[in-house]
Amino acid sequence: MSSDKNSQAYPGAATASTIPKNDLQQPLLQPTAPSAPHVAIDIDERRNKQKRQAGISVCGVVALVVVLLLTFLIPRNPSIELSGGEVGLSGVPLYVNASFRFSNRNFYKTTFTNLHFGLYTVSDTGVGVIGDASFEGPIEVKARHHKTIQVGIKTVKGTALKINDYCKSHPSILMFLSNATVEATSEYRNFGTKGVYSPFGAFFMCPPPPPSPSLLLA
Repeated sequence: MSSDKNSQAYPGAATASTIPKNDLQQPLLQPTAPSAPHVAIDIDERRNKQKRQAGISVCGVVALVVVLLLTFLIPRNPSIELSGGEVGLSGVPLYVNASFRFSNRNFYKTTFTNLHFGLYTVSDTGVGVIGDASFEGPIEVKARHHKTIQVGIKTVKGTALKINDYCKSHPSILMFLSNATVEATSEYRNFGTKGVYSPFGAFFMCPPPPPSPSLLLA
């Protein structure tokens, strides 16, 4: 009877409960951590990825530098061509002015010296020699630019009259180069002796005809 009184529960009072002994022996659940080898693999993959990205960046920079060097430093042969000219006014001796175009495709200045050339014409009667001329220079052409100069040629004996007669009935006369050479050099390379390009010749403008006497009197 007394035991029943002691085990009587009252409102609001806590009651004790018994836990099985087997349950007390079970370990508490602990959070699981990734194993050490797995973490090492993740870190190695990140490092390898960073190394690959760095290698790609370095290769890109090296490729860009190589392209710039090839673009700016590789020498490109300069070109010289006969672009035309004009026949001087009547006189003794008669002069023919030949125009030459010097082109520099490099990214640095190029200098031309010792221009030598000859001129001739072709007509129904054969080849007519105009004359030979030289121009020592120097002719300096800036990077990626061109320059045109005129060189006067004194015609050989007997040619002036033929040119004057031809120009009386024609606005221009076709002339060709012979043995035309020039020397080209730069700070980075000596291009040596170059030929002047003129495979089809060039037209030289004849002087305008003098006004007729009727126009002068008017």
